[in-house]
Amino acid sequence: MAVVTIHGIPPVATLVWLPVAVSLQIAATLGLGWLVAAANAFYRDVGVGIGSVLYLLMFAAPVVYPTSVVPASLRTLFLANPMAAAIESYRAALLGGVPVPLDALGLACVAGGVLLVTGWTALRRLDRRLHEVR
Repeated sequence: MAVVTIHGIPPVATLVWLPVAVSLQIAATLGLGWLVAAANAFYRDVGVGIGSVLYLLMFAAPVVYPTSVVPASLRTLFLANPMAAAIESYRAALLGGVPVPLDALGLACVAGGVLLVTGWTALRRLDRRLHEVR
């Protein structure tokens, strides 16, 4: 916001989506990170394979392509991916694009919340066993 103000660019109304995108990204990233951390403690191969998996997951989110290339029949399911919805919300907020439909954004928020709670629960349940793993 400070950069926009310094450069004299008028703020756009779609900036209200920025906190939603940040929250969604934090929830999904923390949840997935906690799950991977717990799995890596018991299965060391997880650490080796995570780079390849993350590379493939990059194509499951609209990082290098716009959502408009996804068929309309699959778009809501596609945007259920918390990172896809977060990236599209960043585009809408910062570039003044079309906001993510509320049904897809709600579904992505639920998926991100489930991922966050699942990761936290897995880490808490495995906490004592994680101290014993070497």
